Amino acid sequence: MIPLIVGVVVVLLIVLTVYAIRKGTQEFEEERNKLFGQFADKHGFQYSNVDTFNLQKKISSMAGFGIAEIPLKNIVFIPTDREDIYLFDQMKITGRSASSQRGVFTVCLIVSKKKYGADFTINEAVSALNASITRDMGSIVPGTGIIELEDKVFDDRFIVNGQHPDSIKELLDEDIKKFLFDAANRFSLQLSMQINGNMLAVHNSASSKRNVEKVTDLEVLVDIAKGFPVSK
Repeated sequence: MIPLIVGVVVVLLIVLTVYAIRKGTQEFEEERNKLFGQFADKHGFQYSNVDTFNLQKKISSMAGFGIAEIPLKNIVFIPTDREDIYLFDQMKITGRSASSQRGVFTVCLIVSKKKYGADFTINEAVSALNASITRDMGSIVPGTGIIELEDKVFDDRFIVNGQHPDSIKELLDEDIKKFLFDAANRFSLQLSMQINGNMLAVHNSASSKRNVEKVTDLEVLVDIAKGFPVSK
């Protein structure tokens, strides 16, 4: 009799755990839908929870996000004369269950009619010590290396990865470095930026402990992406 009771209790606990996870996930998704819906309504932008723009294919070459198996959610489309701008969520992949952590990349993607000056990724470091340790470990992005700009203040805050150091250093001049400092100071989470051909993506860092949770932070992401200069 006792083994039967124990078995029933175990099954009940499993059912309750699964229910709690599903309920938590549903509530989280509803919160994300509401956030992006508010942003789209405020500015009169097109909003969809389905990838009708074929973005998954466009971003497959990006580092960190863009994984084909993970669908994009909460897509806002912002058309302009010079470029197409998209804002969306994609679940993070981490060492633990992504669904239990509910961590998401919130990405502002620009598909420009022109190519940017060089391809690279920039990640804001947690601290100068973290930046130093990351440089010592080397690049985790295949085919790239970590590039130091020989500017201690910048190198202590940002980690740059790319294939062509000279082109990247030429692009990241004093004006661009100031732009990046100002952008990181405006954004309430750790900032990441990637350039690949004619695409630029700005998003919260993979190491950010929080998600983008405010309409104002979505607006800042879009402003940062739109403010980065396109190569002439």
